[in-house]
Amino acid sequence: MKPYLGILLDSFWEAMSSKVLWALLGLSTLVLLAIAPFGLTTERSFKFANFDINSAEKTRLLEKLAKGLDNKGTAGVKAIAQKLDPKFQERVRKVSEPGSKEEIRTRELVEELNRLLTDKTLYNAEAFPSTEQIERYKPIIEKLPDQVDANELEELNRRLLSATFSVELNLPRGEQVWLSYGGLKLQLIPFTQKQIRLYLEPAVLQVALKLGLAVLINFVAIIMTSWIIPDTFRSGSLHVMLSKPISRSLLFLSKFFGGCIFVTLNLVFVVVGLYFILGLRFGIWNNGLLGCIPLLLFVFIIFYSISALVGLMWGNAIVSIVACAVCWGAFVAIGIAQNTLQELVVRPQTINRIAEIEGNLLTINEEGQHFVWNSKVGIWQPVTDYVVGFGERAITFGPVYDAKRKLMISKSFRMVNPLDTFGNSKDRNIELIDIASPKEPESSEAGGAAADIEKLRKTSYWSTEEGPALPPQVFSILRVGDEIVAVCRSGLYRLNSEIERKKESQGPADAFSKWIKSRLNEVSKDGPFEKVSPESLIVTNNSAVAVTQDGNGVVLYSDGNIYLLWLIEKKFELASEAKLEGDGTEAAIVAANDAYCVVAREDLAIEVLDSQLKSVGKIELAKGQSPKQLSWIPGTESQLCMVTQEGQVLLINCKELKVQKYTLPTSGKVTSLAWRNEKEVFVGLAPNRVQLVNAQDGNVVSDYSPPSRTVERVYSWIINPLYSLAPKPGALDDSMTYLLTGKTTEVGAIASSKRELAIWQPIASNTLFVLLVLGICCIYVTRKEY
Repeated sequence: MKPYLGILLDSFWEAMSSKVLWALLGLSTLVLLAIAPFGLTTERSFKFANFDINSAEKTRLLEKLAKGLDNKGTAGVKAIAQKLDPKFQERVRKVSEPGSKEEIRTRELVEELNRLLTDKTLYNAEAFPSTEQIERYKPIIEKLPDQVDANELEELNRRLLSATFSVELNLPRGEQVWLSYGGLKLQLIPFTQKQIRLYLEPAVLQVALKLGLAVLINFVAIIMTSWIIPDTFRSGSLHVMLSKPISRSLLFLSKFFGGCIFVTLNLVFVVVGLYFILGLRFGIWNNGLLGCIPLLLFVFIIFYSISALVGLMWGNAIVSIVACAVCWGAFVAIGIAQNTLQELVVRPQTINRIAEIEGNLLTINEEGQHFVWNSKVGIWQPVTDYVVGFGERAITFGPVYDAKRKLMISKSFRMVNPLDTFGNSKDRNIELIDIASPKEPESSEAGGAAADIEKLRKTSYWSTEEGPALPPQVFSILRVGDEIVAVCRSGLYRLNSEIERKKESQGPADAFSKWIKSRLNEVSKDGPFEKVSPESLIVTNNSAVAVTQDGNGVVLYSDGNIYLLWLIEKKFELASEAKLEGDGTEAAIVAANDAYCVVAREDLAIEVLDSQLKSVGKIELAKGQSPKQLSWIPGTESQLCMVTQEGQVLLINCKELKVQKYTLPTSGKVTSLAWRNEKEVFVGLAPNRVQLVNAQDGNVVSDYSPPSRTVERVYSWIINPLYSLAPKPGALDDSMTYLLTGKTTEVGAIASSKRELAIWQPIASNTLFVLLVLGICCIYVTRKEY
């Protein structure tokens, strides 16, 4: 082995003496020194920033202030408006005038609101009666006006402003994070330290590693090492080496791995330097960053093996570089084709929610499309005419069945931007669905039954009509007791229309349409939705809500706070509330019954609370288990099922604080659950199947599996197998994500399906590709005459 170790040692010293290597190391050093002064500066502050004002609601905020100046609106709005600077008051009045060209920029509004944070006379009990009831603010109020310090005053006034304009202003977190350079604050970041750790850090690191190292350094390394193999195996130089009794194939492999030393030195220097900069300046000691070094080297080896093979055959370094570029383009094209089909064809069909209404099985998929099972032809048929465009996503609220009016209610919002997720759209009218009489399908003569089925896939199953408009920024639509409730940023609203469906409206779709149009506007004087939540309740963007198991209340999670509210005489009363451990930025899913309340948050233990929201204990999930959905098992007081992002079903025992795997007689990845009764449960399976399972005897009662479409068969039988066999350096991004985050699924919304990361499969397929190419190289070297 000495001759081959000598070749490797020579390669090392050859790399160390390379001027290009030292030039790259020098350039890398300059880059590391340039980014070293960057850091994060955290300070306690309740001041407003531009991102604390909802840009879509800024006009509404100014309109409210203008009304407050005219002594209109709530007592809180009037009190705040009167405290504005006189000059700013005049500008607010001008902005609210019809046809006015006066404009108040967000920055100017922020400055004025921050001035109000220092006003010791802003609070008064009559204008803000609910604030004094909150324990946190009682001692601060008692110190007003002379004994309160600046920080306490800022916190109190921020609460007054955010509570009064709960939709227009974000709640404060008490922490501001700045991007700084050498101690100089540059930019305020709209994230907390924990959010940066969970979401921003992995994304930024992955982009930096992929573009800065995997592409730039590896590309330079391919250029600088492309001459090694062709020069080594030229006749003149090779004869000298072969004068000793050494193996040609081992000689080739020694030279090949010797060429890897060049890129290894660069990668180790840059990544280790970046590791210490992030740790010392940002407090990010991510050991997965060091683990990415062999992964990045592996990316180089994939392309270097191609370069070596071409170099052997053509003996030209330029041809080797061109071959690497061509292969890189081909690999990227294959990856794009597979990912595109997966994102646009397969993944959107994943069933996220299941419901059974009046004997009809309904589902909502990842794309936000709402479907009902058509048992006559065995397909999922759209519930409404709402269409999600190619490559788009929507969020669908409901379906909710209004038994009093014999109507099903739903609403979909296209996710054009994050605000639309909360229904911040001009089109907020709910859809009223007549489930009494499905549409009669029209038969198509051309194409026969297959054409009819394809037509049904694009045709709504029931007749729908436009209903009243929802309040802005809606989070969910629920049925609580006999009421339809919309959960919004500004509180909980009851659909207060007292429409009673007439007997003659039980006829066909045209009669239903006429009835809706004639009765739609018969609502109470307060409008279609009436606020029924306590004034002290504030709902933030980071919220989750669920109906209690008995259906008469709701449990609401909002920014780390948990509230239990019961519907009593058409009004919600706050039964209990609690503050959970954490900084409040954690997304959550919740469930509650008469005895327990369960809060599952990503990267934290499951919180089990009693009926008074007192802590019972915590349940730790195993590594690689992320919560997605909670569902109480009917007939049990302390047991519920959790569907994980990884497709597992877990049984959680709240009384014993235990978790175990829940075995169902199904095959495939579980995406959702809905209990029909104590024995039977609907199970959603990837991609778009549902099975009704008897959980007690282990039998499958019914199977709802639609036939595959042509594009799905092409993906399953052609594209996916080819992709599995083909080399895919780009797929190593999943392995890199795993190293940086420790998660087996991609980062995303807690209740939405997350793609499971392919951690080992791309490593295996790429390793086989490299072994195959190197094997061909060894055979070629052995057989070629020099």
